Amino acid sequence: MSAIALYPGLTLLEAKRIAKTAGMYLVTDGKDVRISPIILPGWREVPMVVKITAPDRGYVCTDEQVAA
Repeated sequence: MSAIALYPGLTLLEAKRIAKTAGMYLVTDGKDVRISPIILPGWREVPMVVKITAPDRGYVCTDEQVAA
């Protein structure tokens, strides 16, 4: 698989942004997480939901909003 391995200091949010910027996917096989141009059998895209909370309300951010 021609995928990019993540370095240890990279957060999942940073990796997701990098993948989206490059038109790729952040994928996992349950053990390893990589950035890949395709999702191969046995791998799945890492779901990303960012919840930003305020004292009186919460806001859920979708993948499309994370990429922006």
